[in-house]
Amino acid sequence: MTLRRRCRMASAAAEGYPSPAPYAPASARGIRWDDPAIGIAWPAPVVLVSERDRSWPLLDSAGVEP
Repeated sequence: MTLRRRCRMASAAAEGYPSPAPYAPASARGIRWDDPAIGIAWPAPVVLVSERDRSWPLLDSAGVEP
């Protein structure tokens, strides 16, 4: 799995990464960025989160096997 979201700590940043296939929106999967079960201590306040990222399920209801 390739993580495609990043916490940006500068006012300007550029990033690139390889992808083996074109983006397919119907295949997108994720979990909530602020899921308390994961407990990420973000290094800066989160000020902008897309509607899509806000709508992902919590880990315990995402159907992910341990």
